[in-house]
Amino acid sequence: MIAHSLNYLGYALLDLGDPEGAAYLRRSAAVARAAAHFEYTQRAYTNLVQGLYRLGRFSELDRPLADGLAYAREYGFASHEYNLEAHRCMLLTLRGRWDEAEAGLRRLLAGEDPGVLASSGLSALGRLLARRGDPDAEGLLARAWGTATRTNSVQAIALAGIARVESAWLAGDHRAAAELARVPLDRSAGRGAERYHGELLRYLARCGHPVTAPAGCPPEFAFGIGGDWRGAAALWQSIGASYEHALELADSGRRPELLAALGELDRLGAQAAATLARRELRRLGVTHLPRRGTRTNPAGLTDRQLEVLGLLAEGLTNAEIADRLVVSVRTVDHHVAAILAKLNVTSRREAARAADNLGG
Repeated sequence: MIAHSLNYLGYALLDLGDPEGAAYLRRSAAVARAAAHFEYTQRAYTNLVQGLYRLGRFSELDRPLADGLAYAREYGFASHEYNLEAHRCMLLTLRGRWDEAEAGLRRLLAGEDPGVLASSGLSALGRLLARRGDPDAEGLLARAWGTATRTNSVQAIALAGIARVESAWLAGDHRAAAELARVPLDRSAGRGAERYHGELLRYLARCGHPVTAPAGCPPEFAFGIGGDWRGAAALWQSIGASYEHALELADSGRRPELLAALGELDRLGAQAAATLARRELRRLGVTHLPRRGTRTNPAGLTDRQLEVLGLLAEGLTNAEIADRLVVSVRTVDHHVAAILAKLNVTSRREAARAADNLGG
């Protein structure tokens, strides 16, 4: 009973934005574990991770993530394992370890359907793929939003909403970004959701919409919203968030910072934002730009296109590839068309032969 009460108290405090709640949840986990109360132990780990992530206390997440995942796997708490693994991959994304994050999220979504819990994995992978210019992103983000709205959870709606708003900004659809932000902005307006609210406002500011940072807005967002790209970039760098750091440099409107941002975005494989940075550099009169990165191969295929090419080389049809990758046939059609164009071939057989030369 003590562990359960500590759990509720700790999570309620974190939910209200009070970081002191973390101490109660750590104590709850310790008490429950000593009493061999498996469910209460697991719930404390999961609530601690969710609360710390929500408050942006990223440096404190590694230990409870590792302990919580180990416990969930040992005692068979599948839903908690899904939730914690999604947060682990979101943290990897923040830290610029995108390949690891994408691989983890794809494994997560290829497993047993967790129902409404799928929202966190769908929004995390959809957002990452949108940054990489992958056409799979659109469908994943639509599914994430549908699942999030069914949960009626502030965190799920905020994460899915932010992902859709960022995707719209990357696509240059600023009007859609404002419309997509409406519901998550409303749902994240309360205490404890200041990070989500601030991130939404930051993307709206990038779209040119007039916004101001409210009281309690995290400073890395507030600086950017107020036009202080230097302050925002320094804070993101201190957090270890390379993508967000690069975006703030790109907002400087200055050639040196834009070139530095472009280098970082290319390193990450952030093709969508890198395209925006190149466009701004050309507007500033820069004619000799670094060559666009091809993270995997000289043909410039994305990781997903390489995966499709490998299955195509095995003789699978588009429908079979779609089933294997858990995507729509239409998405595979788009990938195959892009592969043929990039390889400068006209048939699947020619593409399969080219795969040998690419190590596919």
